Amino acid sequence: FFQAEDGIRDVERSRGLGDVYKRQVVDSILWAIKHQEPGIAEIGLTTLVSLILNLGNNKEALNQFFVVYLMQICKDIFVVLTDSLHKSGFKLQTEVLKRLILAIEAKEVITPISPECPDNKTYVMNFLVSALTTSYPNISKMSVTKVVESLFANCVKWEAFKTTVRDFLITMKEFAEDSELLYAEERQKQQEEARNLEEMKKRAVLAKAQQGIPKQ
Repeated sequence: FFQAEDGIRDVERSRGLGDVYKRQVVDSILWAIKHQEPGIAEIGLTTLVSLILNLGNNKEALNQFFVVYLMQICKDIFVVLTDSLHKSGFKLQTEVLKRLILAIEAKEVITPISPECPDNKTYVMNFLVSALTTSYPNISKMSVTKVVESLFANCVKWEAFKTTVRDFLITMKEFAEDSELLYAEERQKQQEEARNLEEMKKRAVLAKAQQGIPKQ
C-alpha cells in the first residue's frame, strides 16, 4: 500500500506506474475499506486518508487522481457509511467523504469528471441525490437533496459536516435503533475532559496540602 501510495501521489513516478497498476492499487485500498474485519478496514481507510491528504500538495496529481477515481471512492465510502457492519469506521469514512466533497467545492478538480456535464459540482451533487434516493426510498428526494446541499455547504467545517452525515445515517432504518458508535468521537472527548478535570482537582488538592506543610 504505502510504496504504491508514494508513487501515485508523485506525478513523475506516477507516469511510470501505468494505469492498470494504479487501478489495482486503488482497488486494493477500496477492497480493504469494505472488509468486514475492522482492523483491515481501518488500514484501508487510513491509507486512503493519507493518500488523499498528500495528493493535496500536488495540484496536477490531485486533479489526475480525482478525475479517474473520485466517483468510485465516493460510491464505496457511501457503501460502508450506510452499512451497519462498518459503524466503527465512521470517523475515517466521514473524513474521506469530507475531503472528496471539498475537492469539488474548492474546484481542485479542474478537468470535468464526466463529458456529459462540464460542471463537476453539479454532476456530483446530482449523482449523490439520485443514488441515495434510489437506495433509500423511505427518505424523500427533498430530504436527500437538503442533506447533499448541507454536505457541500459544510465541507470546511468538521463538526457540522460530521453531524450532517450522522443525522442522515440515523434517519435510515439500519441505524435508527443502534447509533451508539456514531457518537464514539464525542464520548472519547467527554472522557478525556473528565480525566483532565479529575487530574486538575488532584493537583489542586496536592498543592493545597503542600501549602499547609511547615518549612523545615
